[in-house]
Amino acid sequence: MRPPIQIPFVARSRPFPTLLRRLVFKISVRFGRLFCFLRGVICKREVRAPTLVGTLALTGCALNLATDAGVDWRADVARAESTPYYIDATNTMLPVASATGFSNVAVAGDFLNSGAIGVVIGNHYGTDRILVPRQGNKRFADQTLQRFPTPEALRNTEDAVAGDFRAAGSLDVVWVSSGTGHTVLYYENNGRGEFRETDRLPQCGAQRVAIFRNLATDAPSLLLACADGLRFLANNGHGSFTDESSRRLPADTGIATDIVVSDLNQDGAPDLVVNGNAGIRIFLNHGDGTFQEKLNAIPRSARKEETRRIAVGDVNGDKCPDLYLANWRFLIADAALQDRLLINDCTASFRDRSSWLPAKRHLNSTAARFVDLNGDGHLDLVVGTFRNDTWGRRHDAPWLAYLNDGTGHFRDATAEVFPKGVVGNGRHIEVADFNGDGIPDLFLVSRGGPSLMLLGKIRAKGT
Repeated sequence: MRPPIQIPFVARSRPFPTLLRRLVFKISVRFGRLFCFLRGVICKREVRAPTLVGTLALTGCALNLATDAGVDWRADVARAESTPYYIDATNTMLPVASATGFSNVAVAGDFLNSGAIGVVIGNHYGTDRILVPRQGNKRFADQTLQRFPTPEALRNTEDAVAGDFRAAGSLDVVWVSSGTGHTVLYYENNGRGEFRETDRLPQCGAQRVAIFRNLATDAPSLLLACADGLRFLANNGHGSFTDESSRRLPADTGIATDIVVSDLNQDGAPDLVVNGNAGIRIFLNHGDGTFQEKLNAIPRSARKEETRRIAVGDVNGDKCPDLYLANWRFLIADAALQDRLLINDCTASFRDRSSWLPAKRHLNSTAARFVDLNGDGHLDLVVGTFRNDTWGRRHDAPWLAYLNDGTGHFRDATAEVFPKGVVGNGRHIEVADFNGDGIPDLFLVSRGGPSLMLLGKIRAKGT
């Protein structure tokens, strides 16, 4: 067994090329604003821009929208598309150009320590962004230039998490990217929502990241899905990390594409669900943060299966977390598109109850999350889909809403729950109270086209 690797903390310097990139970026922004002024397309009225963020014009417009104090946020919200469940507040709350791009992930949190929820967005082939609330949570501003380090060209962000890793009382952000150079980035928050990049973490070609706490009082550690397998980075308490993979994890964890942390066998210790080149695997926690694989825990699919995302939650009321597998057809040409629902027997062994789901509409599922959509106390499902275009040129696939009857049987209630026009190229679902009314809202991340802000209208049961 190799000894643990201590990862030192090093603040990244800003060499001349970085300063040059900042100058070029600012010049492009100013040129973009001029272009928008002359064309009058986006800067004076917000629309759901069909073009991708990254052009000079759209970059400039996004920043102009974010800083234009003359924009009247008191738009007649009643005119927006709505249902008894949600109102589509994308155009009234978001700088739409900034929320449009090859987006893969979003993380919500009080990054400014102001008591209001903001959101950071990770983009493929573009600049990661931070949108912060202003005007009493009625509108969000893009403050990427003011709060983030110098944007790196062609950063291919795949995933992100936020946590108080240094016990400093503020949320830092960890990004993982499939691009070249620094692929695991640590953004340290100064407590006022201004970030600097530091070399706290190893570089391993990671695609996914998850937060792990063996006990609720533990400092948040990190699980990285790297090209050579899972990495367990133990937090030493103040944001410095030690690679304890060889002590905590089995030798062959495989190449992972998704990680879920949940107490599957109800013993009080969080376990791992890992999706990767060896299929869906369960790793049970011995109670001390070391793991062993439980074999044959997941029933085999009758057809070839390619899972992109795993959602976890108790859907049948037995207090044990169940699994939803969001399936797509990407590398396996004849993979089944039907998603699967796996019911936990409370020992981390699962039964296939996919018959409890609505029939799929021949769409690829690329995101899924359990959330109580109708306030009845039962976990429903939001599913993101796409139409065979990973490049995001098409962003017209529906976001699906499945309502749970309380026993784990779901029906397709998309037209009932979501307003018209809730479509995209689904990649991630973030749930938070973005407007401060005590009701959970949805931020639906799209790879191509705008990400959407849906404000909830129904209070959860008992609140």
